[in-house]
Amino acid sequence: MSEFWSGKRVLVTGIAGFVGANLARAAHDAGATVGGIDRAPSSPSMRALGVDAKAIVADVTDLRAMVNAMAETRPDVVYHLAGMGHIADCQAAPFPAFDVNAMGTVVVLEAVRRAAPEATVVCASSNHVYLGGLSGSESRYNEFDDLDAIDAYGSAKIAADLAVRCYGQSYDLRAAAVRHVNSYGPADPHVSHLVTGAILSCLEGKRPVLRSDGSAIKGYLHVADVVGAYLAVAERIDDLPGHAVNVAAPACEASALEVAREVMWAAGMDGEPEVLNQNLSQRDYVERLDDSLIRTFGWAPRFGLRTGILDVYEWYRAHGGGAWLND
Repeated sequence: MSEFWSGKRVLVTGIAGFVGANLARAAHDAGATVGGIDRAPSSPSMRALGVDAKAIVADVTDLRAMVNAMAETRPDVVYHLAGMGHIADCQAAPFPAFDVNAMGTVVVLEAVRRAAPEATVVCASSNHVYLGGLSGSESRYNEFDDLDAIDAYGSAKIAADLAVRCYGQSYDLRAAAVRHVNSYGPADPHVSHLVTGAILSCLEGKRPVLRSDGSAIKGYLHVADVVGAYLAVAERIDDLPGHAVNVAAPACEASALEVAREVMWAAGMDGEPEVLNQNLSQRDYVERLDDSLIRTFGWAPRFGLRTGILDVYEWYRAHGGGAWLND
């Protein structure tokens, strides 16, 4: 583990969330002192992962609260992960989506500028800022390609992404945006996520159910690899050629049907997932991100798709499926 983190003060917004709790655990294990900001002081994810960090209860859209938090904690590294993460929820409620995902990012950046200007700030952007290509396409989006999403979630994330660039170039903040592919892993409370939902179904002795036709191809990374990339970006912030970094792995790209099959393999189940063909909005959708830049930082995924899903299946099995959510 890098000596970079020894004694560092790390602040994670959205620490109670799935990725936030895993990132807090990883930063602590690397030697950092970790605190957080969230609308709740703790969560099942934090408890399941053994995250014992002080969480300031505040809203990231509250500038005064964020400035006070930065002044109080004096962070060396700020990870901004708080936000609305579900595309459908954002599309149904665009105002709060833009408020927290776009303006919440501006507020955190401004608070760092005012109260912790020497800190490194790494913000969660999204792979969804790019548009998916056509079936069979082998082209990959790199960090300098156009950002073209037009739905509420993607548009708000583009706005946040551009705010990171603005504060980095105009106000000299050491800032970066991370565009990572879909993450899965321990302590994910979102049963609607493909891997989590499929694992819980298998643990109940049921076949995973796909609402779509299962054809959409996307990248999937074990959350340990995602948070490892977050750590690497903060360590190498001064080596960035731009403000954004893709986090992906071509070997971990798969269709939804293939992912569900891998979960069934991990569970030792025969047969096929149940395919409902009800939601065909992503038929022939292909999303591939170029991973060249993050590889130059020495990052590489520890888990392949099969080994990652097996690792996470065993975690959920050991934790009684979704029983940990009630702890």
